[in-house]
Amino acid sequence: MESLEKEYSELKKDDTYQILNNDENCFEVISVKDYRDDLSDCEEILRVFGLLNAEGNIRYKLKILKLKHNLVSTAKIFVCVLSGIWSETEVEAKDEVQIFGKFCPNFLAIHIKNNFDQETSIFHHNFIIVEPNFLLHPTAITSSLPCPRKSFLSSYVGGRDDISLPLLKGLNLF
Repeated sequence: MESLEKEYSELKKDDTYQILNNDENCFEVISVKDYRDDLSDCEEILRVFGLLNAEGNIRYKLKILKLKHNLVSTAKIFVCVLSGIWSETEVEAKDEVQIFGKFCPNFLAIHIKNNFDQETSIFHHNFIIVEPNFLLHPTAITSSLPCPRKSFLSSYVGGRDDISLPLLKGLNLF
């Protein structure tokens, strides 16, 4: 119990506690590594997140970001591990990112992965936004996502120029 209290008081000294207990944080990216780079300095974090196999090799395509918090004064470096489709996120050093989710207090790390609930069709847990001050229209974002109904509806609607009032009303009855 004393060790937990000591750790808690140390975290509170440099505001790390505030970062760990906030669901959304803004960071500056210090460095970016992917699965082809030497990741020996992150081996323990990768093992905790279950990203290494028994031989110590990386099991998934991933990207590791080293981060510095933008708002809270702390000398600590945070780590964000992106795996699955998140590893394809285009992010470079000096980019600003906003991370939603809880960091692991032991490693000051967070794992952002594909975590899709098939029953509710909802993504859960952690995610990242690169350059959160650059806004995109929601339609532009949703049109980039795959939709299983898109091809089905396209066969009825055709191109955007073909949409007419009778066609629209007919699809509403469908």
